Amino acid sequence: MMLVPAAMLRHLGPSRARLLEKRCFYWTAFAAILCSLLFRGVAVGIREIDWLLTQQKCWSALLWLSFVRSGLVALLPPLATGLIIARQKRAYWPTFTVPLGVGLYWLGAWLFYARSVSDLPWFLGYGWLSIPMVIALAWLARRGCRLALRASYADPEAIAKANAAAKTGTVAASNSVSDEKTPQDGAEPVPVFAAAGPLGSRAKWAWMLFFIAILLVHAWCYMPFIIDDALISLRYAQRFLAGQGLTWTDGPPVEGYSNFLWVLANACLGFLGIDLITAARILGCSCMAAVIVAVVWYYSRRPQVDRLGLLVGLIFLSCSGPSAVWAIAGLEQPLIAIALVGAVLVYWSATEGDHQNWKKGAGLGMLLGVLCLTRPDGPLFTAALVAAYLLGAALKGHRWCWPFLLVFTLLPFACWAGQLGFRLAYYHDWLPNTAYAKVAFSWRHLDGGWDYVRKAYRSLLPISFVALACIVLGLAGRASRSRFLPIAITLAAWIGYLVFVGGDIFPAHRHFIPVIVLFLLAFIEGIPLLRQVLQTELAVPRPAIWIGAALLFALFVPAQFRDPDNHLAMIGRAEWDGQLFGLDLKQAFSEKQPLIAVTGAGCVPYWSQLPCLDMLGLNDHYLAHHPPTGIGEGLIGHELGNGDYVLRRKPDIILFDLGESKTPTFVTGQELSQNDEFVREYAQIVLLARRIPGSHEPPTSFIWFRRDSPKVGIRRSADRITIPALFFNTNPKTIALFHGRGLAIMVDSQRPAGICLDRVSADGWTAEVHGADPAAIRARLQPGKDSLGIELTTPSPTPVIVDEVVLRRGRESRRMALGPPAKGL
Repeated sequence: MMLVPAAMLRHLGPSRARLLEKRCFYWTAFAAILCSLLFRGVAVGIREIDWLLTQQKCWSALLWLSFVRSGLVALLPPLATGLIIARQKRAYWPTFTVPLGVGLYWLGAWLFYARSVSDLPWFLGYGWLSIPMVIALAWLARRGCRLALRASYADPEAIAKANAAAKTGTVAASNSVSDEKTPQDGAEPVPVFAAAGPLGSRAKWAWMLFFIAILLVHAWCYMPFIIDDALISLRYAQRFLAGQGLTWTDGPPVEGYSNFLWVLANACLGFLGIDLITAARILGCSCMAAVIVAVVWYYSRRPQVDRLGLLVGLIFLSCSGPSAVWAIAGLEQPLIAIALVGAVLVYWSATEGDHQNWKKGAGLGMLLGVLCLTRPDGPLFTAALVAAYLLGAALKGHRWCWPFLLVFTLLPFACWAGQLGFRLAYYHDWLPNTAYAKVAFSWRHLDGGWDYVRKAYRSLLPISFVALACIVLGLAGRASRSRFLPIAITLAAWIGYLVFVGGDIFPAHRHFIPVIVLFLLAFIEGIPLLRQVLQTELAVPRPAIWIGAALLFALFVPAQFRDPDNHLAMIGRAEWDGQLFGLDLKQAFSEKQPLIAVTGAGCVPYWSQLPCLDMLGLNDHYLAHHPPTGIGEGLIGHELGNGDYVLRRKPDIILFDLGESKTPTFVTGQELSQNDEFVREYAQIVLLARRIPGSHEPPTSFIWFRRDSPKVGIRRSADRITIPALFFNTNPKTIALFHGRGLAIMVDSQRPAGICLDRVSADGWTAEVHGADPAAIRARLQPGKDSLGIELTTPSPTPVIVDEVVLRRGRESRRMALGPPAKGL
C-alpha cells in the first residue's frame, strides 16, 4: 500500500511512519476542501466576467475564458495537493494520496457546483487533463522523500528529538482529552473532549442570553415574512377555536395539515386571546431559543466542555438563515428542532452509563412521540435512534437493555397509532391529504430532491464542510463513535427522505432545520477531535485555530444574507397581499358566504373566513384521490387539479394566482381557460385591494366572478335586473375596488365602463345608477340581437364611484339614452 523507502522506515520507525501517514492523509483532505472553496470563489468571479463579456459581445474573450475555466477545474486539485505535500520536508509518498485528493475534489465540485445529476459528465470530461499533474505530483513527492532522507542521514539528533516529541505529544494528548480511561499500550488514543473545564453558573446564563439575543435579532431581519402553508394550519386552528372542528372549510372534514401538534399548540395560545399569527411566531421563537437553552444546560452539567466547540455550534445555529427564517415563518420546524435536540441529548444521557432502565427510556420516548405527533414523517427519527442503539450495542459487544429499548420505541409508536386512530375516525383516511397531494415517486422528483439537498448544503458553506469533518472524525474514533452514531444515522435517514420526496419549494431551506440541529451537536462533540488532529498531527498552533474559525464565520454570516433562498424570505410579501384581498372579500361578502376557489390555500381563506375550495387538492379529498396523468413530473405539491370538477362545484369567486398575471399557472387554471363553459359563465375582474393602516401599497389582481351567482353575480327577474358594478369589465382599464360594504368601480372621462348582457330583450328597459354621485354618471343603453349593452360615462375627470346598476321595465330614467345597436360590447 505504501511506497516508503526502506531507509526511511529504518531511521524513523513504524510509529513515526504511521504519524506521517496520517499527516499526509489529513493534508490531502484539507487540500481537496481548500481547492473546492477556491474554485467556488473563482467560478463566481468568472460568472460575472462571462455576463459582462456577453453584454459586450466579446466572443473571442469568452472562448479564452472557457479554456481558463476548464484548466482550473482540471489542474487545481492535483497541483495544490502536490505543493502542500512537497512543503512537508519530512513527508514521504503514499500511493493513495493523489487519487484521494483528486477524488475528493471531483466529488465536492459535482455535489456543490453542478446543477443536477446530468452535469456529472461535464466535470468528468476534463479528468484526462489531470494526468500530467498527477505525474508532476509524483515527482514532487519523490523529491520530498529525498529531502527527508538527506535530513535524516545528516542530523541523527534531529530524528531522535522528533521521535521524542511525537511520543510526548501523543501521550500528552491522550492524557488531556480523557479523564475517565487511559488507553492501553499500542492502542490509538481517541479523544472525546479537549479539556477546557466546566461551564460555570453565570457563564451558562450569559451564553444562553447572548445567543438567544443573536437569534432573535437575526430573525427580526426577515419580518414580517410568513409562509402560506402556515396560514393553512392557522385556518384549522381558527375554525377549531370557533367550534367548527379541525376543518379547513365546510363539508366533510379533510386533513390538509401535516403538523397536528403544531395546530393544537397554536389553538391553545389562540384560546388565551393571542392573535394566531403572533402565537405562531411566539411558539417558533420560543422553540428555537429552547434549543440553545437545552444545549447549554446539558453541557454545563458536564465536567469538561470545549468552549470552542460550543461557541462554533451556537454561532452556527443562531446565524444560519433557515434557523432565523423559520423561527418567525409560522410552521412547525422549530418544534421539530427542540424535540430532536432533546431526544439526542436524552439518548446520550441514557446510553452513557450501564444503568439503562425504563424511566430513562420514557423521557426519550416522550420526545420522540412529540416528533411523531408533529409531522407524519416523525417516526423516521425514532427508527434512526433505534438503529443507532442496536448498532452501537453491537459494536461495543454489549447486550441490549430490553426495558429501555421497548419503552422508548413503544411510546412514539403509541402516539403514532393514536393519531392514526383519530385520522381514521375523524377524516376516514389512512394518510393525511397532503401525502396524496405531495408525494409522487418519480425520477424527476428524485433529481429535484437531490438538487434541494445540494443547494441547502451549499448555502451553509464553508461551515457545513467542518460539520461533516467532525462527524467523520467522531465515527472514526472508538471512544466517540457511540455519541456520533445517532447523529450520523439520523442525518443519513433524513437526507435520504428529502431526496425521495423531492425536497421542498419554500424559501430558506425549511427541511434543513433537522440537519442544522444535528450539525450543532456535531460541532460541539467534534471540534475537540478536530483540534486534536490539527494540534498533534499537523502541529497547528491554538491561536491559528481560533483565527481560522473566525475567518470561516466571516465568510459564513454574510453568505446567509446573500443566499437567494434566504433573500426570498426577506422580500416575500405575497401572503400580505392575500391579507388585503381576503379582508376586502370578508367585508364585502361575509353575510352572503360565497364559495371561493383558490390556489393559495392559506392567506385568502384565513383572512376572509369564507367557504373555500382548494384547487391544488391539499384540502380537497376528491382532487387528492383523483390525480391527473403525469403526476410526479411537475412542481411538488402543485400538480393536482381538475377543471371539470371545479366547474361542477360552481364556485362564486375564483382566484387562480394573486397578482397581475392573466394566464393561470397550474392545472385547474389551464384547463378552465380553455373551457367554453367557464368563459361564458365567469367574468374576469381587475380588483384593487384596499390599503389598511401599516400595510404597503395595495396590489391589484385578476379575479373571476360567476355572472349568475345568486351571492355575488347578476340577479335577474321578470322586470328587474341588478348588476353589480364590478361586472362592467369590457374596458380593460376598469378597476374594481372596495367601497362601503361591497365592491365598486371607478368611472371618469378617460375611463368609461361597459357590459353586454346576453339573453335580454332590448325593449322597455330603463337604467338606474347607484353610487357615490349617481347624477354625474350617464348610462347609455345599446340594444342588440338578444342582448343589451350598457355603457357608463361621465364628463368629470375626477373618478366617480359606481356600486351597481339596476335595470327596470316601464320606467324612464333621466340618466338613460338610446344609441345604435351594441357592436363592441
